[in-house]
Amino acid sequence: MTISDAKSIDPRAWLVWGLAASLPPLVGRNPFMLIVTLLSVIIVRVAVGRSGQSGPSTLGLIKLAAVFVAIGVVFNVLTVHSGDVVLATIPDSLPLIGGDITLNAVVFGILGGMAVLSLVITGLTVSSNLEWPAVMRLLPESLVSLGVAGSIAFTFFPQAIASFRELREARLIRGSPLRTPRDYASLAAPMLTLGLDRAVTLSELLETRGFGASSSPGHRSQWRSMSMAVGLAALCTSAYLFAAGQLVRAGGALLAAMASAVFVALAAPRAKRRRSRYRVPQWTRQDSIVSAGSFVAISGLVIALAWSPKAVRYEPYPTLDLPLVALPLILALLGLLAPVWVTSASS
Repeated sequence: MTISDAKSIDPRAWLVWGLAASLPPLVGRNPFMLIVTLLSVIIVRVAVGRSGQSGPSTLGLIKLAAVFVAIGVVFNVLTVHSGDVVLATIPDSLPLIGGDITLNAVVFGILGGMAVLSLVITGLTVSSNLEWPAVMRLLPESLVSLGVAGSIAFTFFPQAIASFRELREARLIRGSPLRTPRDYASLAAPMLTLGLDRAVTLSELLETRGFGASSSPGHRSQWRSMSMAVGLAALCTSAYLFAAGQLVRAGGALLAAMASAVFVALAAPRAKRRRSRYRVPQWTRQDSIVSAGSFVAISGLVIALAWSPKAVRYEPYPTLDLPLVALPLILALLGLLAPVWVTSASS
């Protein structure tokens, strides 16, 4: 299997896969669902996400997992003092952390760490295999400026990781390796600064090539600006309602966001010149397989939320019970492995 096989997957298919892999940890904390999702994204990351300098290695992912889980457990145990399985008691004289230490808080902290880790690995996998110039070419003329702004956010994290490696190597050359947490903390400011500078440089390069430039200088519709704000607000509301399990209202908010997007696209001033493209992206059979697997995972999640919410949601408070095992949902989430199937078949 080669990196070129993973890169040959259409950017639209990768975006759909990223959405499908991000939904389970966002909407629920069922441990079985989280385990299947986390294992799926790790397998995809290891199999097709080896793009050299765009993200951490497998060992780095293991360390990242330990950090996320540890932070989630410690924070939750020391701040939430409820549950029926008490492990120890901290004197109430200590502010904030005083109270019972419960197994319920430990379980919820582990689940929270798994969810955050799954989201991080999903983002790293998509960013390492997604060609941002190809995404920019797919955007309509009215959304190119939004894509330029999005390029900063999309490339910030991978560039920050690359900056961390360069700073670590510079310290090794100077004979001062990273040993203590204080040494790592000293790299936070330069790492973030270098990562942001590189992301901003990329957006400036896009603008110098004509991306994001207004086709009609001075023309700005007030209704179009208001529609963009309303659409973003409706999209955020839809995501919140979906996470809260209110599927009907979430669908209505999503329709409002789509209507706003259509109005923004139609109200955009027409470009006087057409953008040139070196090649037109071709939708292949493997792109259809990746998208189909992603839609299977999304459909299984939506059906589980509608018919059996406990298959997605799990609360260890106030009583620590065994979570529900939903075999249909687990099988549907295996559709996230579609990138591994198509790349292994083409190798």
